[in-house]
Amino acid sequence: MTVTTRLVIGMLLLLLASQAAISVSALSHYRSQLIEEAQTRLQKAAQLVGREIDHEERQLRAQAQQGDPLEEFPGNDIVLTLDPQGTISTSTLAALAPGTTFPYTALWQRATAEGSASAIVQTPGDHLYLLRLTPESGGPHWRVLGSPIEQAFIDRLSTLNDMDITLLTLDDAGVKHVLFSTLSDESSALDEPLNITQVLPIGYSTNAQVQAALSVSREDVLAPFRFMKYRLAAMFAVALSLAMMISWATVRTLGYPIQRLNDVARQISEGQYRPTERPLPKGGDLGALTQTLYMMQEKLDQRASQLLHRSRQDHLTGLPNRQSAEAKVEQLIEENIPFTLNRFCINDFKRINDTFGYLNGDKVLIEIGNRLRDLAAERGYTYRIGADEYLWLYPCSSMDKPCLRSLGNALTKSPVLSDISPTFVTVSVGQSCYPRHGAAPDALLRRADIALNQAKHLSSHFQVYQSGMDEKHLRQLRILKDMSAALENDELYMVYQPKINMRTGRLAGVEALVRWEHTSLGFIAPDEFIELAERAGTIGALTQWVIGRVSRQIADWRKQGFQTNVAINLSAMDLLDKNLPNKFLQAFEDNCLIPGTVSVEITESALMQDPLEAKLILERLRQFGLEIAIDDFGTGYSSLSQLRHMPIDQLKIDKSFILNLNTQFEDVMIVRSIIDLGHNLGLSVTAEGVENEASLSMLSAMECEIAQGYFFARPLKCNDLIEWVERFERTPLVIPKSTLAGCSGCPDRPGAPSMYSRRST
Repeated sequence: MTVTTRLVIGMLLLLLASQAAISVSALSHYRSQLIEEAQTRLQKAAQLVGREIDHEERQLRAQAQQGDPLEEFPGNDIVLTLDPQGTISTSTLAALAPGTTFPYTALWQRATAEGSASAIVQTPGDHLYLLRLTPESGGPHWRVLGSPIEQAFIDRLSTLNDMDITLLTLDDAGVKHVLFSTLSDESSALDEPLNITQVLPIGYSTNAQVQAALSVSREDVLAPFRFMKYRLAAMFAVALSLAMMISWATVRTLGYPIQRLNDVARQISEGQYRPTERPLPKGGDLGALTQTLYMMQEKLDQRASQLLHRSRQDHLTGLPNRQSAEAKVEQLIEENIPFTLNRFCINDFKRINDTFGYLNGDKVLIEIGNRLRDLAAERGYTYRIGADEYLWLYPCSSMDKPCLRSLGNALTKSPVLSDISPTFVTVSVGQSCYPRHGAAPDALLRRADIALNQAKHLSSHFQVYQSGMDEKHLRQLRILKDMSAALENDELYMVYQPKINMRTGRLAGVEALVRWEHTSLGFIAPDEFIELAERAGTIGALTQWVIGRVSRQIADWRKQGFQTNVAINLSAMDLLDKNLPNKFLQAFEDNCLIPGTVSVEITESALMQDPLEAKLILERLRQFGLEIAIDDFGTGYSSLSQLRHMPIDQLKIDKSFILNLNTQFEDVMIVRSIIDLGHNLGLSVTAEGVENEASLSMLSAMECEIAQGYFFARPLKCNDLIEWVERFERTPLVIPKSTLAGCSGCPDRPGAPSMYSRRST
């Protein structure tokens, strides 16, 4: 519905409502006035009827004063004499026989009280009489004179008052009986919907009251009202027609500018800033407002175009950004044009920022972007889509590897930052193709990114997306998504691998290892979900869960009479958490643990990421009584000068040196050196990965304190561990002291006898 139509309808509805309200009010007032006038007429008529009855009564009173004998009242239908008790002595009416009591008690009582009385009464046979009771002169008797009330009397009153009159009786039960009436339908005398009636009492009956009902026809009274109603309706119709013509003429003058204003405002609200139609010039304020709004729309369109261009442009390199790339990919897919996405990244760009600073790092990004744009200008579209990532969209379904390699070489053959320090960079490339690798923009870009991540670990630094790579990526996302719920719902669980004291042959402690049996993915290897947790920043929550679960388990074991040291593994990210010591302290307080029941293990590489911060965290842990071990020792790049200042208690030799200890002479040399190093630094040494008797004998000969591996037990659940300990304690290991030369399986001493034995119980 247009603005013009709404304006016309609104004006007409307003006029209609106002006229209707005025008309209804006027008609209601006029109708009430007519009814009030009719009621006033009835009241005046009642007064006139009363005066007529009084006139008849005065005539009857005059006759009563003329003489005593009955013969002197020939004009009366009733002449009675009553004794002082109200008994009829003589009567000219057969219905009121002598010797009977005067039946009109109310009239008799009033006459005796006032000295005389008059009233209209109904006699047997439904006749009406005007009776006058007066005392006889010179005696105790009463004289009663009666004059009949006939239809002629009623007609005269009706003609005199110009209204209908009905005489009726009303008994004690409320039953009405019409005696005389000027109405054609006597039963309608008191019908309020048909008549307006005024009722007044005028006399008595033996058991009822005589009333006179004066009435006028309601239809006759309201006849002027109906005429007025039709007249107002005609006037209203004429006024409405004139208003419609005037409103339409007015709206024709105002409607077009308002409609244009509405259209322009709607376009702006919908983000359509470009005008679709220039409004016609109009004079007056509305015309000026229309032109101003149109100019504002043009300015908004220009501003929106500028903002759109800036939002799709990389401010640093001047290349189109990721939003532009997504729009182009979507366009080519809609047009069903095959293309290839080549996603580039600068390898080890963080090193350039750290070495030369962010300002020079930006120069490298600009330089590589310019080179890629120049090299690919005639063969595709170039975008910068990330910090150190670029995208080259090549309009072809595939691109051979030599061509892409030559592009990469051309991109990096000359150094960057020539004015400061010539530096060569390399790039990795991941590729996905439409329609072979997908038909959705986000899927193609994601798969190019997955291929790029694979390319970073290849010597060729080039990888085309292969089927199955996406599934691995989605699996990782699923693991990260479900990890929080798994921690909250205790879907993870702990296992414990025993560690054996090689000097006593008894249990030295256990290492706590976390496991995850996913509801739909099945068993997830710890290395997989722990690495993802470190990358996603959720390792802190996982570590806190492990600390709490292990602390509660130690408390449960203590109640069962079993106590041992439990080692908890920490990641590199944990050593950056300044709240880590408080997490241990809170767990100890919650479970009433004592120092010595828990130790921690940190990898060598994790320790060296931030040695100063790691040292502060480890010193606080040591203050709480926790022993600290360096895990996987020998695989990292730790500095011995830093190592000797670290608050550590134990070295754990990586299992890669232990698994083939009995067959690899080089491993023997490395293990011997690590054990000697640890002892010289005052540290105990643990060997993990012991899987055969020969390696155990050799470690004993090298005076390694603790051994751990499948040779003793695999990681066990808490209940299984208790059973294993009970069996192991019944037949503890006996490892006799020996020299390395006597170790079975030593590379330079093959076939040597075994020194491993069990002490019989």
